[in-house]
Amino acid sequence: MKPHDPELILEIDLEQYRTKAFLVIDRLVGGTSWGGLRIVPDPSKEETIAAARTMTYKYGFIGYMMGGAKAALQLPEELESQRKSVLVELGKKLSGVMRSGKWSPALDMGCRIEDLENLYQGAGIEKDVSSWTYGSGVYTAWSVFLSTIAALQLHGETLKGKRFVVQGMGRVGTEYCKMMSQAGAKLVGLSTLQGAIACEDGFNVEEIVQRRTTLGDGFLLKYEKGEQIDPSGILELDADIAVPCARAWGIHDDNWKSIKAAIIPCAANAAMELAVERKLSETGKLVVTDFVANCGGVFGSTLERYLQASAIYHLLETDYFSKVTKLLQQSLDEGRSVADIAIEESIEKLNRLDSLRERALQSLGNRILPFIPNVIRQPALLRYCSMRFFTH
Repeated sequence: MKPHDPELILEIDLEQYRTKAFLVIDRLVGGTSWGGLRIVPDPSKEETIAAARTMTYKYGFIGYMMGGAKAALQLPEELESQRKSVLVELGKKLSGVMRSGKWSPALDMGCRIEDLENLYQGAGIEKDVSSWTYGSGVYTAWSVFLSTIAALQLHGETLKGKRFVVQGMGRVGTEYCKMMSQAGAKLVGLSTLQGAIACEDGFNVEEIVQRRTTLGDGFLLKYEKGEQIDPSGILELDADIAVPCARAWGIHDDNWKSIKAAIIPCAANAAMELAVERKLSETGKLVVTDFVANCGGVFGSTLERYLQASAIYHLLETDYFSKVTKLLQQSLDEGRSVADIAIEESIEKLNRLDSLRERALQSLGNRILPFIPNVIRQPALLRYCSMRFFTH
């Protein structure tokens, strides 16, 4: 399938701060798009384009009527003291696309609630985001975890005793490690922004999480267990499961042949280029592509306004899990990568959703929903979500 061009690519020069930002709207669906604001020291246009494309595919896979987008702001350490004014200025620059509804920002790597408040302030939009949470990281970990189980089950295996490595132990990676450990898997390698460590006998995940919570990413530089290794080799360790959970293209042409893990659930957006994913699949690896594995983040973040966390997990554990299992089996049966199959389906679904009829139905639902008593709304929404999302 020939890839489409992004709807909009903006390169924003924040002259007075000697920094820059990017906004990429990959596709508009119903005239709008949604995607997080990433705040990092070294953003690139290419990475932002890839992440926005992933968001489009993700919405199609779930069945959301939404276009994909992504923004990235360069914020070096020396600008930290001016963080608020930088975000306000960025909001001014992006006021047009935000006020028109073409792009709605969300939390992403390095972005805080107050950053979004300042962005909206600069854009001249009154928006209360105080109730927004960082729950997307937990929801993302849920879908990555469930996709891992689905991949193992295709081989008739369980998590008990399986060895896994995580590249990028942030919010998502931390929650994923906790779930994997509780299920009996063994963490044998991990990395953060500060470095990487490995241990043949496995780490105590509870202790690792406590150390990171207390000391931050640098905890592993003085951690007495395991050994320090080159972070670039974390995914190449001897393990059953390798999880790219950091920046884009953690797996690339120079390292894919060295990956020993048979299962690769991609927690990171744009974890690898499509050509690399095809090569891994051709060698027998089960790669759960990014927008399939990590879609729990946007799914849960959207539904948490209406459903309890337990209901969101139920939908992921049932409907999402069933969908991923069928997709992985189809990949094996047809000898095609998960990404190739899921991209075709996602684009077809978005084309169907981006219709006047679907827009009218969604608009009607949004108007009626607040007036339905909660005792009726909760079970009705659960039933509706089960029928609509993750369907063929």
